[in-house]
Amino acid sequence: MRRTWSTRSLLAVLAALVFVAYGCGDDPGAGDPGSGGASSGGVGGDLGNIGEDTGDSDTVSSSGGSSSGADAGGTEDSGSSGGTSSSGGDGGASSGADAGADTEECVGEPGCPCKENAECDTGYCLDFPDGKQCAKLCTETCPNGQACKDISGGKGDKVFACVSNLIALCAPCNDDQLCQHNGVAGLCLDYGADGKFCGGPCDKDSDCPQHYECIEATGVKGTKAKQCKRKDTAPKPANGNGAICGCSEWAVNKGAKTQCTKTNGVGTCKADRACTAKGLETCTATDAKPEVCNTLDDDCNGKVDDLDAEFKCSKKLFATLGSMATCTTDDDCVGKSKSGKLEKCDMSGVVGACKELEGECFGIPSCTAGGKLICNEAKTPIAEACDLQDNDCDGKTDEAFTWKSHDGKDLGMGQPCGTGECGGGNVVCETLKTAVCDTAKKSSKEKCDALDNDCDGDIDDKGEVCVDGNECTFDTCDGASKSCSNPASVDCDDNNPCTTDSCDTKLGKCVNKPQDGASCDDGDACTVGDKCGTTKDNVAVCLAGASTKVCDDANLCTDDSCDPKKGCVQLSNAATQACYTGDPKTKGTGECKGGTKLCKEGALQGACVGEFTPNNTEICDAKDDDCNGVVDNGCAANIVTVRTSSIAGSIKGGKHSMNVRGGGESTVHGVAAGKKKTALLGWYAWVASLIK
Repeated sequence: MRRTWSTRSLLAVLAALVFVAYGCGDDPGAGDPGSGGASSGGVGGDLGNIGEDTGDSDTVSSSGGSSSGADAGGTEDSGSSGGTSSSGGDGGASSGADAGADTEECVGEPGCPCKENAECDTGYCLDFPDGKQCAKLCTETCPNGQACKDISGGKGDKVFACVSNLIALCAPCNDDQLCQHNGVAGLCLDYGADGKFCGGPCDKDSDCPQHYECIEATGVKGTKAKQCKRKDTAPKPANGNGAICGCSEWAVNKGAKTQCTKTNGVGTCKADRACTAKGLETCTATDAKPEVCNTLDDDCNGKVDDLDAEFKCSKKLFATLGSMATCTTDDDCVGKSKSGKLEKCDMSGVVGACKELEGECFGIPSCTAGGKLICNEAKTPIAEACDLQDNDCDGKTDEAFTWKSHDGKDLGMGQPCGTGECGGGNVVCETLKTAVCDTAKKSSKEKCDALDNDCDGDIDDKGEVCVDGNECTFDTCDGASKSCSNPASVDCDDNNPCTTDSCDTKLGKCVNKPQDGASCDDGDACTVGDKCGTTKDNVAVCLAGASTKVCDDANLCTDDSCDPKKGCVQLSNAATQACYTGDPKTKGTGECKGGTKLCKEGALQGACVGEFTPNNTEICDAKDDDCNGVVDNGCAANIVTVRTSSIAGSIKGGKHSMNVRGGGESTVHGVAAGKKKTALLGWYAWVASLIK
């Protein structure tokens, strides 16, 4: 049996339970399910959370457990919340109070049913998925599935209460506003043909009920946020009439509705479906059909009897030309034309034939109440005439009529025209079949007056005024002075040096006569004496001279040649030339000999390389250094005789003295000849003295 208590009664029971617990030596509040202790959902275990479970009021059990709240989506997962069981061990709860004689009505406290704010102790009656409940005020935390939100609505001081995060979950919607209740940031999510249904804020899948997932979603106005959305694979709810979502009690009370669709190849039809006491209405959208005259929007495009191209009424003008292919509709003529012009079906004969379309005059199609198509205001097209009207109904006026300007352009109706004295005009109809420039009548014969009299684009036309009869001259007019001049108009120079050039004044053609024997240049710089002659075909040509140009510049240091295009060419070489700068008589005598001069950059260098000329003084070296035919002339031999008579002896030479060590013999041990000395038998001291 379950009983609902007021706050004062609950506090009295709690005090009694604490007293009993201490009296028995037990820890207060540590209830024992099945033996009178409070469970986690009962008074002793969670007194402060009375009324927290979403969707129902909290009641107290003699043994404990409470159930979870209902599925906020109003789907088949919906169940009771907040009720407690008498069994104590399984925590199961039934929806609402248990039937029994001791049951009392839950009034005013958080979680208790309500209809208006005045019925609640907190002063706030809030919406929950399974109906209105008295609000539980909060500071920060709330039970799972709820959030602590400001419910003051911006009026006066802020008031925070626990509200359902998923109150509108899976409720039908057409915009985000319905899904944003009590400060919960829900979005209206598109479920395709079923319509749009509310999501609920989440961070992960575990924040969402069974058969939902937490995804990044986009609302109707483009807002993006993570929302709980029902999975496509979720079972269809019994009260959804085939839709992915059904209707919660909250959605029914709100009259929530959405727009479902049916789509085929013709179009998409829409219908509203709303939540009722029996659940979500079935989708009554019809199948789109081609539009017909019935005062209905058959193709569901938002327009009634907006007939397509097949319903357009018109009268057509055909040319006699065309593919003449058999047809019943204009579509049969597509791709049949060989000329590239538009063809449509001419049904005026016994059998329809594809012909070139000249024009088509459309009327205004309308539908009668009986569904009959009426064509109004369609005129009969005729061949285009120059009358400022679109006679053939092709969208163009007088397009077949043009006027050719002085520079060969075809100008259409109304375009600017005329030049010279005829300038400033416009193309107009002259007759029903011709067009003209309306200033053309100002044209006159050309004169030498600096004006374009005949309106042909040329002032004082050459060859038409001031004619001198000479076909080789330009006949020009100076309009300012109204005088003529006749400068040459034909250039007869054929750039051939072997012809004489002139112009035939009668024919205005050039005459180029060969002149044999005249001097010319055949283009070869190495030939001399070129003369004009003719070929066997009597063509004047310049013939090469008999002699060749001499290019020797008498320079030893260049190689000389002739290039037909450049003429004489002198290229530097590396030649050498014998030389001797001494007395020619001494060359080849004694040590004297000649050298060579080298060529560089086309000229001999100044130095004579490798020569030997006479020395002014003879060097006593057994050579003829002064190249006079005599070796060492003027040189006397110097002989030094050294004798020793004892082991200790001495020799004087210049300022030097040395000790001579010998064997006592009288043999000559040193000889000095001229400036060169010779030492024998190792007389080192003697040699050293002579060198110094």
